[in-house]
Amino acid sequence: MKSNYLAIVLNLILVLVTRVAHGDVFLVYFDEGDFEYDEKFSASSNNNKYLASVSIKRNGVFLSKNIRGSTIPDSWILYQGWHIKGKNKVPPTDEEIISEFDRLERNTDDTDLRDIRIGSTKLADLLEVYDLLNRVPVLPRGIYRFAMGVHKRGESPFGDPYVPRLIGGTMNSPYIVDNAFARSYDYEVGGFIKTLNKNNAQGQKKIANGINVHDGGKYMEYKYSEGCLTIHPDYWEQFYTLLPSPEEWKQNDHEGYIVINRGDKSFEFNFPPSRIQFYIDQ
Repeated sequence: MKSNYLAIVLNLILVLVTRVAHGDVFLVYFDEGDFEYDEKFSASSNNNKYLASVSIKRNGVFLSKNIRGSTIPDSWILYQGWHIKGKNKVPPTDEEIISEFDRLERNTDDTDLRDIRIGSTKLADLLEVYDLLNRVPVLPRGIYRFAMGVHKRGESPFGDPYVPRLIGGTMNSPYIVDNAFARSYDYEVGGFIKTLNKNNAQGQKKIANGINVHDGGKYMEYKYSEGCLTIHPDYWEQFYTLLPSPEEWKQNDHEGYIVINRGDKSFEFNFPPSRIQFYIDQ
């Protein structure tokens, strides 16, 4: 009897020690397109720039729902072209994003057009500017690990006081979202991640690094995102105060995952085989 009691106590202690050692599991969901572009508002309205609903779970319990955010960076064709000129009410899916960038490639690579001059300006020069406005990296839908940290070494006007920082790999072995969480590609905070499109900042390679979640721009049509996920500025304080500080994160060995969803809500995400599954199923 005494030995059974002792075994139960030891098991309880083991559970408590394991839980303390591992910390908590945080899930941040970005459901792109839960909000629609509304022509009643101007193109610079924050109602039209942040069309994802963002939810936060801690150990399977929702801390907040329907924070507004965006998984779409400041690319002209993905805002001006898609919503305003194209009159699309919902943001593009991954497949539509790839299609739009393929079309951009065909338009800007036309060598006959590039030699044309408009006054003293060569069309090729204008196309390069147009190119710069568009070739910002977009992350595919899927699941990404994150840790809490500081945005751009604390030198940016955005992301104060701390942000979720996505975890990736190296330039030659970036984290690939379809890789079923191969840890060899998923170990460095701010590391490289495979993207849907080419990235000006990485020599036109389909990779990006230093991807964080920060508050976006409030004015004009810009979110001030060159690839980062953004939160509507009016929701920023609500968002970051639900997450631990970097010091607390490291001290308690918390675990964090960001889920990006675009379009198809029936999409099957491949969660990693760990204690996170218990909290997904709640």
